[in-house]
Amino acid sequence: MKAYKFCIPVVGLAVIGLLLFHPASVRLVKANTGCTASTIQATYAFAVDGLGASSRNATRIGAFIPVAAAGTFSFDGVGTVSRAFTFSFAGQITSGLADSGTYTVNSDCTGVALFSDVGETFNLVIVSGNEIRFINATPGTVLAGSMTKQRS
Repeated sequence: MKAYKFCIPVVGLAVIGLLLFHPASVRLVKANTGCTASTIQATYAFAVDGLGASSRNATRIGAFIPVAAAGTFSFDGVGTVSRAFTFSFAGQITSGLADSGTYTVNSDCTGVALFSDVGETFNLVIVSGNEIRFINATPGTVLAGSMTKQRS
């Protein structure tokens, strides 16, 4: 009888683990095929939070500082991207930020947005004409999120 008391919780945990981590419950994000710069010609809203590195004296999480941003990215269809956003760095809010850069889109629906004036690089995956997933690929920054196309 003692063996059954031990086995029931173990089997129960195994079943719960299989249900939670079953491959059918994992959603893969794949890039579309056949994209160009004009595929994402529109304005997209975004909101992200993550971690950044800085030599400033700010509240840290380990070696990093909490950051967050919300705003828009506008892609013109031929390689210029502009953005307008509010930024939080360790709780200090800066509103009304705006700049522009360049972007490229590969035929496999991946791309890169560069804001060379501030040294930022975003790697992009175009999920659909309405959604773009991204990661800020700038060294010292940990930010990932998605952009959603705004209605015209």
